[in-house]
Amino acid sequence: MQKVFIIDDDKLITTIYTDFFATKGYIVSSTNSSFGVSNGIRSLEPDVILLDMNLPGLSGKGLLNVIGCKGDFKIVLISGDSQKTAMKTLIEDGHAHDYFVKGESLDKLGHKVSALLGLGV
Repeated sequence: MQKVFIIDDDKLITTIYTDFFATKGYIVSSTNSSFGVSNGIRSLEPDVILLDMNLPGLSGKGLLNVIGCKGDFKIVLISGDSQKTAMKTLIEDGHAHDYFVKGESLDKLGHKVSALLGLGV
């Protein structure tokens, strides 16, 4: 089974994403804080990390520097439309694999994750 780790300070978002991916057969874990993320990654060994760009404390961009070399996983950046350019730049620079704009359909997010994992659409 594929594993998804969700990092977002919005508890409603993590609940929605967790429920969505769990119904698709993924093993899902989440956190609402940037603190302890390394432990969560070691514990779950995720295939994909969904990372919010606007975390309090250590931002998503800052967290990329911490988790970027911690394992063999794909990173999907998540944020509002105003962060689209920053997310694209991080992908172009090799820090992440894809991005998702909050408010877009969950099916679109599901397709992105499936494609990154080579599962087809």
